[in-house]
Amino acid sequence: MEIITIASAKGGVSKSLLAVNLYDYLKNEGKKVLLLDTELQRSAFEFLSDIGEEDITATADISEVKDILKQAEKEKYDYVVVDTAPTITNLNASLISLSDKVLIAVKPARFDVKSVYNTVDLVKNSNAKCCILLTQTINTSSIIKNNIEELREIFKEEGIIVLNNTLSHSAAYVNSINDGKTIFRTKQTKQKLELTKIFSSLLAI
Repeated sequence: MEIITIASAKGGVSKSLLAVNLYDYLKNEGKKVLLLDTELQRSAFEFLSDIGEEDITATADISEVKDILKQAEKEKYDYVVVDTAPTITNLNASLISLSDKVLIAVKPARFDVKSVYNTVDLVKNSNAKCCILLTQTINTSSIIKNNIEELREIFKEEGIIVLNNTLSHSAAYVNSINDGKTIFRTKQTKQKLELTKIFSSLLAI
């Protein structure tokens, strides 16, 4: 069983959107997947519950988290996707320490990029593999490329991967959530391909 945590130190970076779509992507690949939402708002849990998904649970209590993960192992889940609160807490530190992989979502803005350091520090104290994903990017390829290269230079000694693929700023993602669908249940071919590339890269690290 592989535990994949979606993390960020700031809100508004499409973290829960990534969590619900990763859950659906893995299910479409024939995997047995559990979504664990540890945010107090429970956005990912509520969204998947509303569309009839049952392999979902929510708690912000670390002892309950550990029990849930033990039970998921017994029930032979292939993956647990963990959505976290956008902040640095003891709970998030514990979640990262329990994870196999961590995806850090960050917008390509100076203050947002600086917030990555705190999350990376948590990862450095764990055995989790980690990658950074730029989200809500606008199609200015030279600027994004520079951001990616800058992050790579900063984190190369830490063993942190910065993904080439980015999550674009697109109304299609907002519309899919408003319509009660993951992007994989829409006709948005471009966004499906974008997320498929992101998730394939994440699974390959």
